Amino acid sequence: MWSRAHAVVVPGEAKDVFAYIADLPRHAEWSPTPLRVEPETAGPVHVGSRFRGVGETRGEAVESTIEVTEVDPPRRLVFVATSPSTVFRHEFTVTPAGEGSRVERRLVLLRARPLLRLIWPIVAAKVIWPSAVAAVDRLGEVLAEA
Repeated sequence: MWSRAHAVVVPGEAKDVFAYIADLPRHAEWSPTPLRVEPETAGPVHVGSRFRGVGETRGEAVESTIEVTEVDPPRRLVFVATSPSTVFRHEFTVTPAGEGSRVERRLVLLRARPLLRLIWPIVAAKVIWPSAVAAVDRLGEVLAEA
């Protein structure tokens, strides 16, 4: 299983930062690639909340089903995104850090198509991980501008 984490310190109290991250449709605001996230479940985010995501990888639209598996405000949010080729767990941990908050995002590959598993080291190094790092860094920039 492949797993990587990246963290950034952002301005804002942990409760406010967590609320922003838990608003999954707003992930498009800090995604480095085109992204749309639409709720399929009404109300505030909770364990079992479902979303439909449409992102872009190497110029191609990729649709995913997103299900929230853990919500522990203002500290932790976890969801699983299932696309035709992969299943990823996204773990966000928010902790106070001085006058701001530290946000760590861990990305865990749970499953991948057999062919993708063969070339995973290349795909992860060239596409997946750089995009994940850029998203967390962009999150910090967006929150600093708010």
